[in-house]
Amino acid sequence: MTDRADAMEAMETATDELEQLDSTTDNAAERGKREHEIVDEYIGTVAHALSDGVNDPAGFYAAPAADESDYYSKTDIKQKIKERVDSVRGDGKPALDEFVEDNLESVTILETTDQHQGAIYTWDFGSFKVETNSGEDSRGHFGFAHFRDLIFESGGKNIGLPTEERRGGGDWRDFMIRMVDERGSEVKNVGPRTIAKEELANKIRRRVAYGTAEAAVDNSGVWVVTRYTTPDAWVFPDWWIPASRALTPPVNQERSLDRDDIELREIRVHESLIVPLIEESEITRSALYHELDARNLTIPGMPGTSTTEQVNGRTERFWVLRPDIATPDVYIPDPTLRCGFRHFWEMDTDTTMNPLGTRQEASADGGSVSEQDDDGADAKDGADSTTATTFDTVGGDDDE
Repeated sequence: MTDRADAMEAMETATDELEQLDSTTDNAAERGKREHEIVDEYIGTVAHALSDGVNDPAGFYAAPAADESDYYSKTDIKQKIKERVDSVRGDGKPALDEFVEDNLESVTILETTDQHQGAIYTWDFGSFKVETNSGEDSRGHFGFAHFRDLIFESGGKNIGLPTEERRGGGDWRDFMIRMVDERGSEVKNVGPRTIAKEELANKIRRRVAYGTAEAAVDNSGVWVVTRYTTPDAWVFPDWWIPASRALTPPVNQERSLDRDDIELREIRVHESLIVPLIEESEITRSALYHELDARNLTIPGMPGTSTTEQVNGRTERFWVLRPDIATPDVYIPDPTLRCGFRHFWEMDTDTTMNPLGTRQEASADGGSVSEQDDDGADAKDGADSTTATTFDTVGGDDDE
């Protein structure tokens, strides 16, 4: 048995020998080798004393040796003493890696459908189970000291250190990965963030889409930003206006967003639809945002997922999302307009545009007046001064 007197004598011997190295050894490599031998022997003596019941902190023995050492700090020596104590106390106990290899029946990896979320590992040793979590600070199975403690806490098994060749961090990690590969199985679990994202998509599908923030707020719908995709070169003469009116419904009537000539660019969801969804899912606003962002459903370049808009004298907040999340079944550009044919990208301006490309201005009686030419003459008047062309004769006679 090694007692405290032996440990104190070893301390004095080690410090004297380290001090003498300064005057007897000029070669750096030789000094480093000799210093390692002195410190290793000293650590072995101290570890046995502590294992035999000497009640001193490891730091008490680490400081004097570190003061005389060129290569070891107090922290280094203290850690090595603790590791050696664990090794000595583990004599006669099964090595941790051997116990795992002999007794581990299965590993179940419970993964969530939420983005960037970790997994839960359940290690089944037959008579007991150990649970660890993934994540930078939670991988209990990748740190053998922590995993060894979990085995004792869960199964009452006092296991020794791993075998010498598996005590390094990388070696132990490789061993545990092999155990997962050989005996592991994966189980998927729908996470709360996924549920919140799916419910948000359902809300969007069930709501009517409007082309203005005011309409979305007043009618509990969603606000959509669209663009008419007909090329700018397709500009038709004024005499085509009556035909275009017959072909395109007024902006206060329902239509589908699933059309080739409409590009749905953004879905803007009012805050009042988001809050109850977060509360029901028991997640935070930040958690929902990060889930949407991880799924590429937020708008690139935006500082966050929401924006504010002045509506009826109040500041309203909208979450701005990509249309990939969901598409409303019904679209009404502007329910407040009872006449006129303003098109999608002109919703926020006083000037309207005919669906086929001719710019118009709303008149007092609800009709429209075409833009004037540079010389001040009305384009419509110019059209009337030429031979009249009617909708029935466009494209030539049928007999031709």
